[in-house]
Amino acid sequence: MAEERADGLEAREARVARREAALAERAESAQRVLAAAEARDGEADGRDDVAVERDRAASMEAFTTPDGPYPQDLEARRHAAIDRHSSKDDRTSAAADRTALTEPPDDPETDDLRP
Repeated sequence: MAEERADGLEAREARVARREAALAERAESAQRVLAAAEARDGEADGRDDVAVERDRAASMEAFTTPDGPYPQDLEARRHAAIDRHSSKDDRTSAAADRTALTEPPDDPETDDLRP
């Protein structure tokens, strides 16, 4: 009887240890995902700032130069638009990663974190 109780206690402690290890791994994984998402957001912000400045400079040049070379400005504006589009893609990806952290696991049968 005492041996069965000890075996049961050891089994529960082993389950708790596995659950704690799984929780720690999940937390570390979540931190890596969040750090990567934050880095992508930072890169997107930098590209947005450069794109806005490039677009502003092109606009100023077009509006302040008599007979301004508007067709040449289109290239600068196109590059600024591409940068803004890339920034949006990074933000969308980062948001999707954050959302994925809150979704239930794909296979609840193998999830060691079930209550």
